Order: sequence, then C-alpha cells, then structure tokens
Amino acid sequence: MLLAPEFTHGVRPNMEQRKCKDCGASYLLNRDNFGNTPSGGFRWQCRSCMRNHVKKYTEQNPEWIKEKHSVRLARIEANGGRGISFSEINKIRRELRDCCAYCGIPLQGGGEVDHMTPIARGGRDEPTNATLACTKCNLAKHAKTVEEYLQWRKKRGLIVREPNRSNAEPPLQKKKLILVRKIQPK
Repeated sequence: MLLAPEFTHGVRPNMEQRKCKDCGASYLLNRDNFGNTPSGGFRWQCRSCMRNHVKKYTEQNPEWIKEKHSVRLARIEANGGRGISFSEINKIRRELRDCCAYCGIPLQGGGEVDHMTPIARGGRDEPTNATLACTKCNLAKHAKTVEEYLQWRKKRGLIVREPNRSNAEPPLQKKKLILVRKIQPK
C-alpha cells in the first residue's frame, strides 16, 4: 500500500534536523526519529538510544518495574471494570477498520488497547473505555484523555482522526482515494 507523501505515521513533513545527544547521529526532527517529552517537545535522544537507555534502566532496577506493575493493577481493581475480551477487541478493530483511532494508520492486525480515560485517571478496564491505537500514539497519549490527546496532536500539526467509531474512515483512506472510471466497450 502506498501512503500519501505527507503521511508518515501521522506526521506532516518537517525538514528540521536534530543531532542525538548520545550517538551523535542527525535525523529529521519528527516522531519517527525522536520521542516526545511530557511537555510535548522532542527528546534529545534518538529512539534507538532511548530504547537502549530504558532497557538498561529496567535491567538495573527490577524492583521499580514490579512496583510500577503493582500500582497499575491496584488502580485497575479500584476503578472497577470487567476486563476486555479478545472478541470485544476484534469488534473494536472492525469498527475502526483496523486503523489507529488517533492517527488513522493501518494497524494490520496489530496495535495496542488504549484506555480512552486512562486507568491512572479513574478509567475503567472495559470495552466502553477502550479503543485501538498504534504504539506511537498509545505511548504519546500516556495519561491524557482522548480530548487532551487530540488537542495535543492538533497543536503539533499531527494528523487527527475523529474518534467516532461509527464514522471510522481514516484520513489516510481519504487522501489515497483515486476514482477510476471503467470504460465500457461499445
């Protein structure tokens, strides 16, 4: 499938370059190469260096990971909800036409379950509070509500897919749509 030239993982082109503070390599300054900071700017580490940093940190701090996991489980239990079954996830996938709920890129059977109202902010672990997102959108959304995240994307000039599942045609499909008229033999 060919993507529209201005569509690279929900990012409009940005020709500005940034040098990674760790490896020294220069990359285009966009979400594909640099993750976002909590305040919304871009990190100074490229994604590869950041991934290595996080891996090293988690290996050196296993108790931190256990604590983080137990806090999340306690929040899920306190907030209620019954969990989300595989069939319910597939229903959401069909409603979204197997595309990210936020940027519209094709998930190709993958993606991550995202809680529209985050568990950390009182959201319940149930299908009415769940959608599917690509990994980049799910990580960038973090503990934002859907409204906060869509506003965050618009402020940065990122492509925004409207969250209404019943009108789930992603922007990508609108951009790549080409009308072909068949010519009938006379």
